[in-house]
Amino acid sequence: MEEYYRVERIDEPDYGCEGLPDGEEMICEVTFRADGGEKVIRVPDRVLTDRKIGRDSLVVISPEYGLLRVVRVAAAVIEHNGRILAARRGYGKWKDYWEFPGGKIEPGESPEEAVVRELLEEMAAHIVIEAGPHRLEYDYPDSHLSMDCFLCRLDGGEHVQLLEHEDAVWLPAERLPDLNWLPADRSFIAGLGTWLDEQRAKQKG
Repeated sequence: MEEYYRVERIDEPDYGCEGLPDGEEMICEVTFRADGGEKVIRVPDRVLTDRKIGRDSLVVISPEYGLLRVVRVAAAVIEHNGRILAARRGYGKWKDYWEFPGGKIEPGESPEEAVVRELLEEMAAHIVIEAGPHRLEYDYPDSHLSMDCFLCRLDGGEHVQLLEHEDAVWLPAERLPDLNWLPADRSFIAGLGTWLDEQRAKQKG
């Protein structure tokens, strides 16, 4: 499990009257609470800006990318008659990549509440959560994704409306790797079959 930190303070250097020297990058000191007391690391100001890190941000320290803002999302692994629903994004940086439907967890919202709300907003679909969550942690270059995945079923058949996605398909788990998935979702697919078997076994008691 990743260790999360909450940013308490960001201090900019004091260059006095002369200001920032030409060609020099502003380096800020970021302070957050860690086990045993405060932890301070030095981060370029442009990194904080580009990654939208500010006071009170939830962050992780990635071995590869350094300080990353945590983005918490909930996703639905929807199963029907032995097949899984995959959806293709229709917008943004990751347009045309496939994903498990879901979205960001809003402040004050539980992951369960978020995934139910997101499926209504994205697909006008009423879902029933059957198992989970399985938490996936994944570092993108500009943010850290913390995704709670739930095994779900649709409350009535397999019909969904594509309100935000370009396409959706129902596939058996062994066919899912054939699609061009978002990196985080693809990392989950590798162990999806085992996870599904475990959840089914729990349901049977």
